[in-house]
Amino acid sequence: MDLAPVDDARILVDATQRRRLDYLRFTPWQREYLSDQSPSALLRGGNQIGKTIAKHAEIIHRCRGTHPFKATHRAPINALVLSESWEQMGQAGGYMEKLWQLLPKDEIDPKIRFEPGRGVTGKPPRIVFTSGPGRGSVITFGTYRQGASRIAGSTVHFVDLDEPG
Repeated sequence: MDLAPVDDARILVDATQRRRLDYLRFTPWQREYLSDQSPSALLRGGNQIGKTIAKHAEIIHRCRGTHPFKATHRAPINALVLSESWEQMGQAGGYMEKLWQLLPKDEIDPKIRFEPGRGVTGKPPRIVFTSGPGRGSVITFGTYRQGASRIAGSTVHFVDLDEPG
């Protein structure tokens, strides 16, 4: 019995888990959103249609300087993600979990952890790209309630407002 096809399938599954972003195929509306040249864009739609995946692809590609549809600021960049609460961002199946699934794990700081139901750990919670094309880029998380003093004086190249009230 030849096990080569099984081994090939395992290699492919492993690759898609580590580098899921490389295997994404965007729907026409996701491609339209990701191609938009406006300085700001609103993404609205029904539940479970792919809004979060499109937003995550946008932020990761910006951090890596590898955007497939438009010219963006050269990496490294500082990105900021704001949401209503830590609980909302970290919940099972929420913003942080979906972002974690899409991140190129071999390019981010190996000390960074994701805990299902809690989200990205650390003080402050952030994702640091330590290798690859995004080396030096940082995604920092915060809530609307924290106020502006937490980010005062920061240079931020990209902001994602998740579920603004």
